[in-house]
Amino acid sequence: MTDILQGSLRTFQLLKNPFFVLKVDPTAPVDRIAEAVEDALADAEVPEGAIAEARDALINPRQRTSAEVSYLFDSPPNQVARLLAALKASPTALFKEAERAAPLSRSNILTEFASRSPASSDVLFSIMDAQAQTEPADIFSKIQSVRRQAGNVIPALEAVKDALEALHELHVKVILGGFKNAKAAAAPLGDCTRRILAQPDEGRVQALDRLLRSYAQFASSELGEIEEYVTACAEELKSRPATTDDISKLSSYLQEWLVLARPLIDSEASKERDEPRSRQLYFTIRSLCLDRANQHDDFISALAISEAASKAFKALPRVSEQLAEDDRVLRDRITERRIVPLSDFINRVSKWAIAADLERGGFGPSAIGEARDLWLLSATALDQLKQTNFADLPWILLRSLAIDLNNEENSPVAAKAIIDQLLRLTDDSRPSAELAAQLRNDLFAVTKNAKEKRLLKLVEGGDTSAALSALDDLLGIDLSADDRAVYNQLKVKLQSQRNSRYVKWGFFGLVAFVLIVASMSNNSGPSSSVSSSSTRPAQTTFPSAPPRANGDSFSSSRIPTPQIDPVDTSEVKPPIGSGNLLTRSNIRYCRYQKARLKSIEGDLRSSYETDEFNKLADDYNARCSNFRYQENDLRVVEEEVKGKATLLVQEGRRITSAWRLRLPPSIIPGIGSAPTFEARPSNQSPPQAQLPPEIMRTPAVRPEAPAQDDAATDLLNLETAIATQKRLLELGFFRGPINGVWGPQSRNALKAFKSTNGLSPDDSFDVVSAERLSSTAAIRAAPGAKPSADPAHESYYAPRAGASINPLNRNDAARIHNKLRELGYYRASNNNLWSAASREALKEFKSRNGLAPDDAWDSATEQILMAAMAPNTPSDIEGAFSASVTGAWTTDLRACPGASGGTDALVVTITTKGAETDGARCEFQSFSGSGVNWKVAAVCAVSGETRKTNINLVRSNEVLTWSSAKGTIKYLRCPG
Repeated sequence: MTDILQGSLRTFQLLKNPFFVLKVDPTAPVDRIAEAVEDALADAEVPEGAIAEARDALINPRQRTSAEVSYLFDSPPNQVARLLAALKASPTALFKEAERAAPLSRSNILTEFASRSPASSDVLFSIMDAQAQTEPADIFSKIQSVRRQAGNVIPALEAVKDALEALHELHVKVILGGFKNAKAAAAPLGDCTRRILAQPDEGRVQALDRLLRSYAQFASSELGEIEEYVTACAEELKSRPATTDDISKLSSYLQEWLVLARPLIDSEASKERDEPRSRQLYFTIRSLCLDRANQHDDFISALAISEAASKAFKALPRVSEQLAEDDRVLRDRITERRIVPLSDFINRVSKWAIAADLERGGFGPSAIGEARDLWLLSATALDQLKQTNFADLPWILLRSLAIDLNNEENSPVAAKAIIDQLLRLTDDSRPSAELAAQLRNDLFAVTKNAKEKRLLKLVEGGDTSAALSALDDLLGIDLSADDRAVYNQLKVKLQSQRNSRYVKWGFFGLVAFVLIVASMSNNSGPSSSVSSSSTRPAQTTFPSAPPRANGDSFSSSRIPTPQIDPVDTSEVKPPIGSGNLLTRSNIRYCRYQKARLKSIEGDLRSSYETDEFNKLADDYNARCSNFRYQENDLRVVEEEVKGKATLLVQEGRRITSAWRLRLPPSIIPGIGSAPTFEARPSNQSPPQAQLPPEIMRTPAVRPEAPAQDDAATDLLNLETAIATQKRLLELGFFRGPINGVWGPQSRNALKAFKSTNGLSPDDSFDVVSAERLSSTAAIRAAPGAKPSADPAHESYYAPRAGASINPLNRNDAARIHNKLRELGYYRASNNNLWSAASREALKEFKSRNGLAPDDAWDSATEQILMAAMAPNTPSDIEGAFSASVTGAWTTDLRACPGASGGTDALVVTITTKGAETDGARCEFQSFSGSGVNWKVAAVCAVSGETRKTNINLVRSNEVLTWSSAKGTIKYLRCPG
């Protein structure tokens, strides 16, 4: 009661309102109030203290306003009586009577009711509607009229507005206090929220926002408990396998979260925003999904967790798209794994053995030996991958095997068995149109090769009759005119010699063979003269069988093949060098290869793939980065590229598929094994690759820019960077963590903001950008819009006055990190982003070198850091060595402590004393060097053999290269 009389409104009890306590009407003058006080004291129904407080509240003008708005002030006396009577009757009677009351009275009487028992969604909606309809101006006018009659001082309109706002805030707290807990309140609140948002009215939405703000506080502890469990569970599942029970419990907790947070989520979604607390929990769950997929190769549990997250967070507008993409990627990875048994079998099977089985039993249900195993694996893969994004993979693998059998094993019969069966399967399991066309061309090639091989064998064996029969069979296929002429000439010679008794058949067979080989000089493919004892064909490429993206194609045997396409569409690698005048075929290679590289760039999933990509990119740069050309040639090729865009993308994907279908070659001498394929969901950043300059569009020189000294735009300042990220998040442009790390996500968000708001479409942060960002007139991101991820160059951030570099620039950050690492301060892996680890390292350096112990980058810091010498005392050198190379290293992260296992790779533990793994140990006698390069003299014991050796250790981010006389090996650093 005291709280109401003082205007703080921390409690609400309608029947203890001063007007009810003294039993007076709001129009009662001061003398009537005095009489009412005497009557109340005489009746003794209310404590004297409460009577005195009621009198003071009605006499004091400031306190009286609060008493007036918390009374049934806008209802006439007869309706006040009916409302009080209904309050003592049934809820149905009260609700019916309240619906006929004026807005202020309705919200007060229903709030009184809600304080006694949990409010239904209908009661909540009615209270919100009443608050929305309560007009301060109307209440102010009513108070003016009543106070004139009572002879009281009239309050200001602002005082009435403040009193009403305080009352409405109190109402929502009282309403929530009527519920046992947030779980009990969530359902009626959710129903009320959906009703209001279904037909949004500005007043109701404002009232709902007020209710939900209080609900967020009311539910905070229950939501916090769920957050704690989910976070702990996520951290635990990053170090051990995830069980069905784990995922079930995690899903259950996420559903509990959804129940509690749904009113908040729906309200924010109506404004095209993510509810912040739910979004943060989503990030925790998604981090777990990425870890299960990337670090543990556990796509099944990652998908199950992602599906649970989809159910809980799909209402978050900015998350739903990412959830759908994660689901697609994870399903693709699970599907992609179905090709592994077939791929492994093809990689390990003896080509000679399977060729023999295919020649004897064919390829299909009746196949024998290794060919039968191949058929069963192929049928399974074709069925499982049918109508998926990877449907072509089994076909590509089998076609590649057929090519190898024809070209390497000189077994066109075995190759034909595979191609025949694949073409029979095209009606049921349809490959891409391009692949089907290749198979048809392949069938002609291998059929011709098989017939030619049989003919050659018969000619060499002297069986003229059989040779003539085989020759007729060969002439029965669709040969070119040139080929047909050669074979007819051979037929005449064989027929003319059949009756000659004095010449050996083998001699004339050899003569015929030489004539055939000689005739190949008119063919565009390479020719070869091979003796009759040769077991392999000459490597002549069939024009009728277009080459695959990786260059594989069927080779012919010793017989010429037709030239069926007179149009030159060849790709010829240009010579290495700069400024060369390229032919159209050279230009075609450059432009086609550029398109393939662009399609590969965004889908690199392991360091091995990055290395392979870099080899292609280096070769491309060496040949295509700078050349001269005829204008017409370039124009023609550019048009060809547009027409072949889809095909070139597919060829790029085939290159990556080929990488993933074989293990990277082992480069590890003695310890460990090669790393295996590592998959990654699409929204995770690939390893840094050396893209061709024209693809990256990286500026050749650093642009000139004024020194950066404006504190408002200095993103090196952690507070400024965080504030900028928060504002970009509020406006819908930024989706990353609020941590002050100004990386690609932040740059792209700023660029999108500037473009949307009519500023220069770049990621530079100047005064104009800062002012527009903080302006209330700033334009929000369009719903569903995503910042561009194009690899356009990043803006150069100018250094502060006196300095020459700025850590926000990638190259500058790498220079600083390398120096700090050399001095033993920086131990993190990222070399290009200025992060919290960077700031801590710089802070430690400054503290130890007499500078201010902070993370500010300025000219004095730059000069001292760059001039600093590598540690030269034994303890400093040991510390730098420890910072650079000590820890647990392996060739396969699944072997790391706490990882999923399932690999034969070993862990090498390196300390300043030595390196040790199962069965091998090296004791370090001495080491020298600095930064990331070290030379070590060691004594190593491997498999019982002890030897002295010199070791070079070079660290690049999280990769350690170990080189010695025995070879070179690359290790990955285990987490932790």
